[in-house]
Amino acid sequence: MNMPAAANGTAQLIDTARVILSRLLESVDPPEELLPQIEAVKEQLATDLRMEDLGELLEVVGGFLVGAWRRVDQERVQWNTFLGQLAERLDELNKSLQSIEQQMMAAYYGGRKAESTVERQIGDIEAQLHRTSDVAQIKSYIHQRVAVIRTQLEDNQGRGTLQFTSLQRQLNTLRAIIQEIQQESAELRTHHARGQAEVLVDPATGLASRWAYEQRLQDEIARWKRYESALVVQLWSVDDFEMIKVAYGQKARDKALQLVAKIMETNLREADFIARYDAGTLVVLLPETDMDVAQSVTDRICSTIAGSGFHYRGTPVTVTVSCGYSGIRQRDIPEALLQRAFTALNQAVSEGGSRHCVG
Repeated sequence: MNMPAAANGTAQLIDTARVILSRLLESVDPPEELLPQIEAVKEQLATDLRMEDLGELLEVVGGFLVGAWRRVDQERVQWNTFLGQLAERLDELNKSLQSIEQQMMAAYYGGRKAESTVERQIGDIEAQLHRTSDVAQIKSYIHQRVAVIRTQLEDNQGRGTLQFTSLQRQLNTLRAIIQEIQQESAELRTHHARGQAEVLVDPATGLASRWAYEQRLQDEIARWKRYESALVVQLWSVDDFEMIKVAYGQKARDKALQLVAKIMETNLREADFIARYDAGTLVVLLPETDMDVAQSVTDRICSTIAGSGFHYRGTPVTVTVSCGYSGIRQRDIPEALLQRAFTALNQAVSEGGSRHCVG
């Protein structure tokens, strides 16, 4: 075997693995306590690697990915548990409402029954008045009927008091259940909104995340299919991104990326969309933009970044960017559009960087 060729193949394999592992690490949303470990792996990836190092790094990165998946799965389980508990409480609430409705109906019919009894006793008194004119007999009869009416009313009042107390107690219980459900729902919504915000924002740059970009791309393509308006996708790469870290440290690299992100945001329209795609790559969507305008935007951003005069701790650091971009075409799919932009970006980088190419 040709030894130089084999060595070159090994180096290419290591570089490919380095890029893949770096992108996998960027896709992980780790808890704060794991950040030092992940940063240590990133630093190791930036050094000269040997083939025997790859197995260990693959195992470590795989562990991070498994941990991230477990956290997502745990949140899913917690969400399903809450929904199950909510369903049980709503069922309990429904049964309590049915019980209250039955008691209210019973109270209603009990009242109607008492009214019928009183009406019947009064009717008997009126009939007795027509049957006899003996005052003593009438008084005695009325006294008996009134006693029956009073007993009926007192009995009905007693049942009404018991029913009212029972209903009041059940309503208080229902009120407490509803307040508890509202509180838990509010806490869950807050937690969910916070989680969504964290997923949609890249913490290093403050730009939208890759996940947010994928959602926005689907929206823009749907709009393009409906209105057939132009759409351009740009992929931007910070030239020598890892070399900046090797020469000046990770903080310098991060600040360079933040500078690029800020300049790009300033030079884009409000309708445009920018997100961090991976380690040193940003993605931009230019809706309702033809290729000539996209080229003008690209020229302006490239020259502005190249002339930014970036310094880190008093030391000038050269920061340039490369860009590959492509416009959407008939019967396009997101993967094809993005692949053309990637191909153009790779061409720009291979030609020395600090330039842009069209795909």
